Amino acid sequence: MNLPNRSKVTSPAAFFISLCQKVNKGESILPEIESESDRLMKAMVEKMKEHTRTKQKVEDEALDLAFEDWMSSMTHRSRLEVVPGLKIVGEGTEPYTQACKSFYRANLWPEKKLELLNDLKENSVEV
Repeated sequence: MNLPNRSKVTSPAAFFISLCQKVNKGESILPEIESESDRLMKAMVEKMKEHTRTKQKVEDEALDLAFEDWMSSMTHRSRLEVVPGLKIVGEGTEPYTQACKSFYRANLWPEKKLELLNDLKENSVEV
């Protein structure tokens, strides 16, 4: 078997000594081989990332639903009174919706989120 970019071992004793020196320094003598703890650590990190992505996705969906509920419960005039800067964009446009959503996320969502979570706890909803 021909390995690319590898030098041939000319002196087995020197090769063995160099391996021992690497082990003494705490270096991996075979960096391309993962240890069991490396594989477990990578799997744990990947599961944590997936958990974070899932949690963020669920929170984003809850925010979107609560925002839509808030938007449908308010008139354009009441939104103009509450959300600053809406007078310069037309109702129903993307900038209008984004301005409302930014306002909702920053000012109303934290309180609404806590309210929803408390309601779920009180009603003993199994998740």
